[in-house]
Amino acid sequence: MKNTLFLVSILSGFTFASAQTGNIGINTSTPHKSSVLDITSDTRGLLLPRLMTAAVNDLSSTAAEGLIVYDKEQKKFLGWDGSKWQNLGYEEQNTAPYASNVTISGSYTTGQTLTGNYTYTDADGNGESGSTFLWNHANNSSGLNAAAISGATAQTYTQQTTDVGKYLQFCVTPKSATGASPGVQKCSVWSGPTAAVVANAAPTVSSISLSGALNVGGTVTGTYAYNDTESDAQNTTATGSTYQWKIAGDSAGANTTNATGTNNSGATNGTDKVYVLQASEAGKYIQYCVKPIANTGTTSGIETCSSWSGPVASYTSGTVFNESFESGAANGYFTVVTTNANIAGVVSGSSPSAHKPASSPYSATGTQGYKFSANSNTTGTAVFTSPTIDATQYTNNMTFSMRIAGFGTATGNGLEVLTSPDYVLVEISTDGGNNYSSSSITQGGNSNANWPFSTTGVSSLAFGSTAVSMNQPTAGANTTNAISTIRITNIPNTSTQLKFRITVLNEQTSTVSEYWVIDDIKLVAP
Repeated sequence: MKNTLFLVSILSGFTFASAQTGNIGINTSTPHKSSVLDITSDTRGLLLPRLMTAAVNDLSSTAAEGLIVYDKEQKKFLGWDGSKWQNLGYEEQNTAPYASNVTISGSYTTGQTLTGNYTYTDADGNGESGSTFLWNHANNSSGLNAAAISGATAQTYTQQTTDVGKYLQFCVTPKSATGASPGVQKCSVWSGPTAAVVANAAPTVSSISLSGALNVGGTVTGTYAYNDTESDAQNTTATGSTYQWKIAGDSAGANTTNATGTNNSGATNGTDKVYVLQASEAGKYIQYCVKPIANTGTTSGIETCSSWSGPVASYTSGTVFNESFESGAANGYFTVVTTNANIAGVVSGSSPSAHKPASSPYSATGTQGYKFSANSNTTGTAVFTSPTIDATQYTNNMTFSMRIAGFGTATGNGLEVLTSPDYVLVEISTDGGNNYSSSSITQGGNSNANWPFSTTGVSSLAFGSTAVSMNQPTAGANTTNAISTIRITNIPNTSTQLKFRITVLNEQTSTVSEYWVIDDIKLVAP
């Protein structure tokens, strides 16, 4: 009884109740009958003795069975079972997983697949398993009239025609393989709207044009740019994009017909196309058309044409050029480059009476010609180079000609044979001067040959035939049949880069005793 009174006095600072059964209540007047001590609180807990691990171990020899302590180093509640300490243990509160960064990726077009993206997190490290998904659609980005899409319960969703104009939302409810699960459903923001699929567009042609010589026999070139909205590549095979040259009576396209010349139509092969204008197309207008073909998608496009160009001019005939030196300039039509020249330039009048031929005109026509001689003991040249000529505008089988005369400074003087060398060389190029044709004429002198422009001899060949190299028919003075004309016939009008080169060459001994005079360098279309 003393013990009971002592306990009551010890606990007098607390609210308690004691019954004859001996159970005690703290903060309760009705301790549970099954308990010896019933502590009640809604704001505080029971604080057991907190020992270091060494102190717990020291208790092992004296501990009563059922003794409970807290090892504050091991962070464990321990109970003595009579022979050893047992970890009474406690289970931490497991939290449910959650989803974050919920978004949608993909193209908002019918038939296209969208993917729902999210980040799964579980504070307890429990792996994901069985998360569920849901797709919703609504009338606007605020979710007006939102509704779940029937059957759309996967992480991906293929948009349907019923989604056109709708905004979409992806939702995920995260679930873990173990521990507390599922988590709270999280949804993306509304995005869209879904657009109707646009049919694959046909290829088109742009920047289509033609350029070139708009005359009979002239070459025109058609160009274009290929386009495709979906980047479907152009079909450049024989079954791919096609072209057609067309002819009309006027610039408005009256009486349009297909051109009839060679290469008037066919596959473009993705390249520019050329066409040579025909005689029947003189006075007409020409147009270049292309129908684009793609390899994939909608393959066939609409034929597109350039604007009409023309009218096509007839071939031009007559003189293409005539350098007669009447302007007084050596560099008139031709570019002239000389080396080792003693005399090089335009001259007028006649030769001195002491020269051979004496008192002979320095011109074939008009009043002026071009005189050239080298310095003593040298070989000199005067090279005449024409501009590049577009021959396609002229009638075919043109003729080149020039006049030449040879003079000596005294009786017995004159030009030597071409191997000495004294000669005039005429060459023709059809590629702008990169290469010169083998159809050339080399006209030499003879032993001290001299002759006036009035002689009747001609050195001639047809373009395309073997080169001609020849000397004057006689030595010394010749006032009758000496060669004073060089002529090349049948020059074609097919080249847009026709060019002529004339080389006048003279070799002098210790005394300047001879010279060339040239005149009337012509190209004539028949």
